[in-house]
Amino acid sequence: MTPATLSACAAWMQEGKPLLEQRLHLDIAGFHLTIRSNSDLLLTTLRNYFPPLLHTTAEDGVEVDLIERETLPSPYPLQPWQREAGKRLKDRYFDLPGGRLIEKSPSSILFLQSHPLRIAAGETERYPNKVINFINIQQMNHLLQQGALLFHAAAVAYNHHAYAIAGFSGGGKSTLMLHLLDHPELHFLSNDALYLLQREGDTPLEAVGAAKLPRINPGTILHNGKLHPLLTAERLQQLQQLPPLDLWRLEEKYDLPLEEIYGRQRVSFQAEMKGLVILNWQHNSTQPTTIHPVNLQQRRDLLPAVMKSPGPFYQNSEGQFTTTPQGEEDAAYLHQLQQIEVLEVRGKVDFVAARDLLLQKITGE
Repeated sequence: MTPATLSACAAWMQEGKPLLEQRLHLDIAGFHLTIRSNSDLLLTTLRNYFPPLLHTTAEDGVEVDLIERETLPSPYPLQPWQREAGKRLKDRYFDLPGGRLIEKSPSSILFLQSHPLRIAAGETERYPNKVINFINIQQMNHLLQQGALLFHAAAVAYNHHAYAIAGFSGGGKSTLMLHLLDHPELHFLSNDALYLLQREGDTPLEAVGAAKLPRINPGTILHNGKLHPLLTAERLQQLQQLPPLDLWRLEEKYDLPLEEIYGRQRVSFQAEMKGLVILNWQHNSTQPTTIHPVNLQQRRDLLPAVMKSPGPFYQNSEGQFTTTPQGEEDAAYLHQLQQIEVLEVRGKVDFVAARDLLLQKITGE
């Protein structure tokens, strides 16, 4: 068995796979990464994925090594990562001194997460989304170590002010976010993960988005004409014939090319946090879609819609990992959210009505 040390694990993952001389430099809202790989194809894929974040030179930050190679069976005994109740187990891990080795299913890519070394090895060209998630995890660790909270929310920005959209599983936050982008002065900020951070003193609450394209479902595409070019005419016709609930439950995802649809000037990753919208509407409701201010101290039933566990990759500033999917306590979220307006959307699921009501709040129009 390979010795259980960071250096031995890294050497085993990279053995016989020299890195290319070219590097990819990214700047995510002031957080700098240098990406290295032995795969020109993978570097090209990432370059095409992250155009707004490309930086010409290396800055002080972190390095991530991506090794394209055959599947590696772990030499260490991996144990399952326990997810939240009701979610399918898909990660396994082994803790080393100062780091953690993690296997992501079904890709079987192995990831080494530590402060000095960040490595992914396996079929990285086949599963680029796993690699993109790993890159975003480095931003997550950086921000959480500074005291940020992780929110399960999409977000848009208007006039440098951020408005987040959260909801229970399948609540439609991404669909509503894209409907809001119909307004030409709103910017995309984030799709599924949002970080709220108060840097010091009485400075405004800052919202930072994750550098990840929206992963949208067929229903989102079907109900937004601007997105129809992402599917064939035949597939659109098939989707139109499905009952609404069947369409909603489809396990099918597409990357949304933001710049192609909305333009580079409509994408930003940082803004002052102003408001949070929680979708608590129902598919079987006949009541009109309405929006109401809420006090989360009195409506703690809504908190699970916004709280998000950082998962097995999170390593705190002291180098420690968690072994369960725990996140911050309710009190930390309540403390941050008392600084902004929180709104609850009730009634039936009506994206156009919700968009129009929210645009009145956001833009005053």
